[in-house]
Amino acid sequence: MVKKLICLMILLGTVLSVSCSGGYLPPNTTVSVPDFEIPDPLETPPAQITAPVDTSYYAVPDGTYVIDGNKESVLDELYLLLEKKAEYVCVKNYIPIGLSDICAMPYSVFWLDDYGCKTTVGHLMGETVDSPIQLYRFRYFDDSYDDIEKMKEEIDIKAAEIASLVPEDADVFEKALIVHDELIRRVTFDDSVSLPHIYDTYGALVNGDAVCSGYACAFSHIMDMLGEKCPIVLSDSHAWNSIQARTSEEFIDVTWDDPDMKDKKGKDYIEHAYFGLTREEVEKTDFHAIEGGADSYTDYVADPIVMNYYRHEGYMAEEYDTKFLISVFKKQLKSGSNVLTVRFENEEDFLKAKALFDGDGSSMNRILKKAGYKKMYYYSFDDVLHVVCININPDL
Repeated sequence: MVKKLICLMILLGTVLSVSCSGGYLPPNTTVSVPDFEIPDPLETPPAQITAPVDTSYYAVPDGTYVIDGNKESVLDELYLLLEKKAEYVCVKNYIPIGLSDICAMPYSVFWLDDYGCKTTVGHLMGETVDSPIQLYRFRYFDDSYDDIEKMKEEIDIKAAEIASLVPEDADVFEKALIVHDELIRRVTFDDSVSLPHIYDTYGALVNGDAVCSGYACAFSHIMDMLGEKCPIVLSDSHAWNSIQARTSEEFIDVTWDDPDMKDKKGKDYIEHAYFGLTREEVEKTDFHAIEGGADSYTDYVADPIVMNYYRHEGYMAEEYDTKFLISVFKKQLKSGSNVLTVRFENEEDFLKAKALFDGDGSSMNRILKKAGYKKMYYYSFDDVLHVVCININPDL
C-alpha cells in the first residue's frame, strides 16, 4: 500500500510543480512554466498581415521549432527535436501531447527532465488562419548528448539480457511473464522518490530503481524488442501497460506485482495478481481509472491465448474446494515458487478461503501441511480481485 500511495503522490506532485526533479506531467495538462509565457494577441498586427476574420497573431520565443500537426509524423518529428534537446517547440493543429506520447517514444526519452505546455488558439506571425497552438518548453537532465547515446547502449544491453531469457518459440503470454518476473527481480521501487531517472527506462533497467512509469516504460521497451506491443496506460496517478494479445483490452501492472521483498535465501517474491486483467477488472482497483495512453485499440491480434495468469496456469478457483487449494499449492511448491497463490471467481468462495486464516490459522496450516509445507509464511489478500497470496520462507 505504501508503494501505491507513493505512485499517487508522485503524479499529483507533478501537477502542482513542473519543476519537480525528474517529474513528468499527466497527459493534456496545461501549465505555465516559469519564464515561459505566450504573449497576448496584439491589438494591431503588422501591416503586411491581412487576415479575413481574425487580425491577431502570437509571437513565439526565438529559436522555437514549429511542427505542423496536419501531418502524421508529428511525434516522429518531435522525437528528433528532443534528441537535439530543443528547448522550445510549437505544435499547430494537434491535440496536446501528453505523458503517454512521451513514454511511447524510443527509450522513453529518458534524457527529458520535465516539460510545460501552454495551449491557445490563434496564428503565428506571418500567417492569417487561426488554429490550435501548443507551445512547449522542454527541460533536460544534465547528461551530455554523447552520454545520452552511451546511455541508450546501456539500456539496450540490459534489455537484451532480459530478452535473451525468452525462448524463440515463446508465445505472447510466456514473453510477458518472463519480462514481468525479471523486471521484478532487477528493479527496486524508489520509496524516496529522489533517485535519478526513476520515471524512465534508464532508471529501471540500468540503475535498477524506478517508480511506476519507469517499470511501465521498461516493460514496453523490452516487449517491443520481442515483437509485442505493450504501450503505457495512465490513470491520474499511476502507470502500467496494455497488451495486444486477444480481441479485447488486457493489462499488466508490474509495479503492483512487485512486493520488493525477498525470502530468507535472498530470492525475490514475485506476485501475479495484476497480470492479464481485463479493463473491467483493472478499473475496479485503486488508482487504475484509465485516463490516458493505449486504452482504445481497434487492431488487437486475433489470438485466443489466455493472458490472465491465474486462468492460464490453472490457479483460478471456480468454487471453494480445499482439495483444489492443496493441488494448486503442491504444484507451486514443486515448481520452486516461494509464492503460493490462488484466485477465486466469486466473493463468497474467496471469503471462505480468507476465513481459513482466522484465529491461529490452524485451518490454513493443515492445508499447507497436506500440500507439503510446514514452516512460517506471510499472507495477504486482494479483496477486489479475490486473490489469496502466501509468501513462504520469509526472512524474519
